[in-house]
Amino acid sequence: MKRLLLVCCLLFQILNLIWAGGPTDPVPYAPEEFPSWARALRRGEIVALGVFPFVFLFSSLAYDTFRFAASGGNPNYAPGPFQNPGASPLSSQERMGVLLVSVSVSALLAFVDFLIETKKPINQRSYGNSAVTN
Repeated sequence: MKRLLLVCCLLFQILNLIWAGGPTDPVPYAPEEFPSWARALRRGEIVALGVFPFVFLFSSLAYDTFRFAASGGNPNYAPGPFQNPGASPLSSQERMGVLLVSVSVSALLAFVDFLIETKKPINQRSYGNSAVTN
């Protein structure tokens, strides 16, 4: 039974390749294929996801430094790379706060990028009209 199923699957794949005419080269997207708002949304998504690791690193280091300073220089609360092996870890509420701040700042930076892009002329936008005229 398993061999029959395997033979049927292979036969289906072979017939599919023959009927489809073989692999073809992909065609790049045309600039008119997506609306301007979709390209702007995609750019914002890329900016937010790209800046998130850096924002998370800096916000966690800033919170650790603030916590260290607030504890009066207690070595159990040393920031990031200076922590002792037995240092007190962040509570789940503190971790969630750092994560929410990081997500919020990343979204804010993506929104600022969107505002900057919308102030540019259409022929100079990264997601606007791709035909640049001189």
